[in-house]
Amino acid sequence: MNEWCCVREKQTKQSIRPNHHKPTGDPMKDAATSSTNVNMDGGIKRTLLIGDSIIKHINEKGLLNTKVKCIPGAKINDISKSIMEAGPENFEAIVIHGGTNDCSLDDAHLQQATANFTSLIKEVKTKAPHTKLVISTVCPRADNEVFQHRVDQLNFHLKEVASTDETKCAIADNDLSFKLSNNKCEMSTLNRSKLHLSNHGTKRLLNNINEIHEIVNFKPANKQGKNELHSRFRSQPKKASRCNHLFLMPFTKTTQLLNVCNTLLADL
Repeated sequence: MNEWCCVREKQTKQSIRPNHHKPTGDPMKDAATSSTNVNMDGGIKRTLLIGDSIIKHINEKGLLNTKVKCIPGAKINDISKSIMEAGPENFEAIVIHGGTNDCSLDDAHLQQATANFTSLIKEVKTKAPHTKLVISTVCPRADNEVFQHRVDQLNFHLKEVASTDETKCAIADNDLSFKLSNNKCEMSTLNRSKLHLSNHGTKRLLNNINEIHEIVNFKPANKQGKNELHSRFRSQPKKASRCNHLFLMPFTKTTQLLNVCNTLLADL
């Protein structure tokens, strides 16, 4: 299993990275400073991936110059506050994955969440005009149909906001790989909670983000050197192949045996 897609394990004393600089007590502020926002090789991390608990299984160790900040239970306002405290100008790119918890409240809050997202984008663009901003849409969920309906609504508004000149930014559309052709969520992407991602779902999320902004150093997945990208309308395994494998092989051997017998009889 690739390092970047591994489930995050509990930190031990041996796994914690050494920090030769005194921390401020705020992990986001520490992450934004050149003294603490570094890779194992000492390089400054240029990308901030921030979001709610949907990104909790992403292993920062396997990413390229990327700081992962997971805030369980966070709403858009919480994520916005953390970004501003860190200083968006300290990063070359910021990838935001939020909105899941906003969709668990009422419809009135959903409208406010859209407005909060718009305000966040405007503020980042004002304070850090050269920072690339990527919005990762809310992943589908199967724990509650009403909540999923709100997810669809919020994602629709996010795409509208991202396409407007004043708030234009890149979008990582997760529906394309998390939903089947019937618009239902593919259950293999979720864990037993039907809300959080499985290891398989985490891989897809990273893959979607990486298509917009490179944070994963993919290895070639096939002989042509191309990566296998997941698609909403990906082809399903053909049942005929299994049938051929199970039944055509014995039939072929029987046919060959009959042909040999016929040849022998003909010689007589």
